[in-house]
Amino acid sequence: MHILMNSWVLFDLGVQVEQAYGTARYLVFYFVSTITGFLASAYWSPSLSIGASAGIFGLIGAMIALGVRDRSSYGAALRSVYGRWALYGLAIGILPSLIGISFMDNAAHVGGIAGGFAIAFIAGAPGYNRAGEGFWRGAAAFAGLLTLFAFVKMYFWLIMPK
Repeated sequence: MHILMNSWVLFDLGVQVEQAYGTARYLVFYFVSTITGFLASAYWSPSLSIGASAGIFGLIGAMIALGVRDRSSYGAALRSVYGRWALYGLAIGILPSLIGISFMDNAAHVGGIAGGFAIAFIAGAPGYNRAGEGFWRGAAAFAGLLTLFAFVKMYFWLIMPK
């Protein structure tokens, strides 16, 4: 059920982030927020964590950053909508732990949203600066290659026990 919910949110939210920022920035935001979420999880959580939630929360953070940078009524609407998404998502992660059931990695969620907000705030929305766009395309390619490398390493680690 968790994977289905993550897939649904990513399908909906990913399109919105990609439309607002462009494909290259979207990929970099997802990659960076997944790493920051993983680092927060590794630091605060005693158990191993898997999933896409950190990256998804990072995309929420990216949309909040867009709202913070845009001081118009549109920006206020973005801050309001995605701020609620963040609060609801964090509440859903916290509520089960209040009754002794802990299966969501809230540290990854917080780390993801922080990383997504930070990188998106720095990046800003796409402009007409071709050199800047080239940087984001290169960063997206690097993120993709690093992800592919990690999956290949994981595959060989799993099939070739020591």
